[in-house]
Amino acid sequence: MAKPLILLRVLGLETTMIELVSPLKRSECVSRLGEHVDKPWSITKMRPVFGTVDESSFTLRQRTGYRNSFHTVLHGTLHEESRETRIRCRFSLNPLVRGIMLLWLAGILAAECLSMVRGARPGTPPSLDTIAGLALMFCFGIALLKFGRHLARDQEPYLLAFVTRWLEAREAPPT
Repeated sequence: MAKPLILLRVLGLETTMIELVSPLKRSECVSRLGEHVDKPWSITKMRPVFGTVDESSFTLRQRTGYRNSFHTVLHGTLHEESRETRIRCRFSLNPLVRGIMLLWLAGILAAECLSMVRGARPGTPPSLDTIAGLALMFCFGIALLKFGRHLARDQEPYLLAFVTRWLEAREAPPT
């Protein structure tokens, strides 16, 4: 089970989970986040973080001056406990982009394997231009993914600091 996780980490497709605890009630957490987060389709675009905030969950992204499909998304859930709110945070790539990249890379690898198998038949030499073309497409996909994640490298700590600041949260002790 560890091998797929290592591959996702190497590709920059892993998901990070963090639990926080805030001394505030859930309604106050929702109110504070709502005050400091722009709506996704807001015209003003004045706040550094935008997303959606509901009664029990939120989705946040850091605003950048450029388009990057490989940005970090923070999905959080709010669970009210006795005198505090437990915040479960999940940092990840947009699930649609993640799925498309995994499908693309897997498809190229499958085409590469089929090309090699077809070329392994007696009397049929392997097509080097096909193999090289597919290898270049695979390398380009990896490079694009790594560059996009490199541009988003500071977004996870920024979003975590944003949530801990406005919700007066701290990392939850291990249970």
